[in-house]
Amino acid sequence: MFGHILEALHQLLARRPDAPLTLRWAALLHDVGKARTRAVDPVTGRVSFHGHERVGAELSAEILTRLKLLGDDVRRVSALVGAHMLPLPATEREARRFVHRRRELLPDLLSLMLADREAARGPSSSEASRRAYARGFERVLAALEEQPSAPPPLLGGQEIMALLAIPPGPRVGMAARALAEAAALGEVTTPDGARAFVRAWADGNSTS
Repeated sequence: MFGHILEALHQLLARRPDAPLTLRWAALLHDVGKARTRAVDPVTGRVSFHGHERVGAELSAEILTRLKLLGDDVRRVSALVGAHMLPLPATEREARRFVHRRRELLPDLLSLMLADREAARGPSSSEASRRAYARGFERVLAALEEQPSAPPPLLGGQEIMALLAIPPGPRVGMAARALAEAAALGEVTTPDGARAFVRAWADGNSTS
């Protein structure tokens, strides 16, 4: 495992010699959760590490906090480690959602994912799988280029509360996040469309 970690760092720096410190830490710590999640199937003997990215994110935060890194740096490394196993999108719509949900981590997240993949598989991966992976990268980069920043909110919190006749609370935030994602995907583009979306969202997510 240590050899893989060093190779991942090597792969990262070969492509991004100017990689920021947070990204370098993420490459070093991306598999730190594997020791605690290692499991062996009693029938097949197959080893798995389910959830190692989530555990790794928690451990990374603990380690870097003890090393007294800045809080923002600790949170970024933890987020990168926690996201490094995400599947790449297979469609343009999925790519827009990927960018919307992980925008603050890009393009560093892609660099980490590629370094991990190349360290694990490298030349042994099939040509078909490499092409599929490259297409996933291209979709994300194209979506990021198309929408480099999040679109401005179509409705504010006060407008959502008035529209749904609800007080301040978690439900307002949930509606705002759903609307923001719909806007990022190009499904809603106008205030009128946003109001219709929020009403439909509320009908489909009734608390009664």
